[in-house]
Amino acid sequence: MTRLDDRIARDLRQIAERSTVSPTAWSRIRSRVADTEVKSAPVIEFEVSDRRPPRRWPLATAAAALVVTGGVILALGRGDGDRNAEPAPTTETAPADVRSTAEILANLVGAVETGDPDTVIDMLSPESDCDVPGPGSPVESCGQQVAYMLAIGGRLEARCGERDLDSCSLWHTTAAHAAMGYADEWLPLPFVIDGDGLVALRLREIPVRAYVGSDADTGRLWAQLREMRPDLRVTNFGPEPNDAESGAAVLAAAQQLNDPARIVAEFEADLDQRRLPSDPPRTCRVSLGTPRCRDLLEFLFALDADVDLACDTARDGTVPCTLTLTSELHEALGSEPTVMSADVSYRGGVIIALELDLRFSADPDANEAFFEYAMTADGLFRELGASGLVPVFTEESAPAWLDAATLFAADRNLPTT
Repeated sequence: MTRLDDRIARDLRQIAERSTVSPTAWSRIRSRVADTEVKSAPVIEFEVSDRRPPRRWPLATAAAALVVTGGVILALGRGDGDRNAEPAPTTETAPADVRSTAEILANLVGAVETGDPDTVIDMLSPESDCDVPGPGSPVESCGQQVAYMLAIGGRLEARCGERDLDSCSLWHTTAAHAAMGYADEWLPLPFVIDGDGLVALRLREIPVRAYVGSDADTGRLWAQLREMRPDLRVTNFGPEPNDAESGAAVLAAAQQLNDPARIVAEFEADLDQRRLPSDPPRTCRVSLGTPRCRDLLEFLFALDADVDLACDTARDGTVPCTLTLTSELHEALGSEPTVMSADVSYRGGVIIALELDLRFSADPDANEAFFEYAMTADGLFRELGASGLVPVFTEESAPAWLDAATLFAADRNLPTT
């Protein structure tokens, strides 16, 4: 029985070392023992020493020790330790009202990805308010609004904090935004979570603003929609009603409006007629500065310029083109037409930026020498507000440029055409 004796002693010692006894535990145990009219209990003492324990213990003594020790541990567990005990794990599913906002919104996002309106509607609360802002734009039901959103290629995204999953927001974008060049534009959707764990939309609380990009971009989109679908009623806030049919029509209008081939063709037609586009590019970058695009185009028109564009396939909102230019400046410098690279950037149905290496001489060295001469010639551009080597490209400056070209050609003995 030596191995059994050793094992029992070791187990009891480990139990005693690991237990944390409450200061009042022993008094509570004694009071409970007195209540059960047990006058005395055997007290078993263990001497901790390096000496080898006796070879054999009576089985009755060992059993009594285990019973008493187990009773002590059981009593301690039912005493002060009850307040710190963790509840037993449960396999029951948490009710909907205690689910995190992140989980609820994730389920709604997944429902939208299915493309089935009924699946999305099942995730919405009856308390939802789906009337979009704007006078005269009622939405009969959330189901109608959901059908519109899916038809227009709508997407939802839930954005939650890393630590606080209840601090979540809901964001919305559509394929029409991407088609118009606003793939990174997301609009916030106000919402609350009802008592059943469903999403209650508050679309009436959305601030009145442009549908896509700016007011000008939105206005062009609605104008394109009216042209394509004269049977639809389109207000300044969009088509009425917002349903699956009108959603598909908005997406088609956005794709046609922001088609780069159409945009470049209209720009070329304006240049051929020497007229300003109805929406001139917002930014023009040339080799010698960043003039206003309106001023640059009027400058070229004043020089009786011919502009031809040959463009490649659009890439990420930019069309690489080759621009061929001839003008009165070319004639004064005795130069053939100049061919230069030009990048046309577009968005919202119009060109927003034009970048080109502006040259008036086919010889790069002669072109550079001409610009330096023009900018340093005494008094040529001073009255036009030129500073240093920053040229002025305006309709008013065109005659000064022609004078500079004539003087430059005479100084260099250049043949004129």
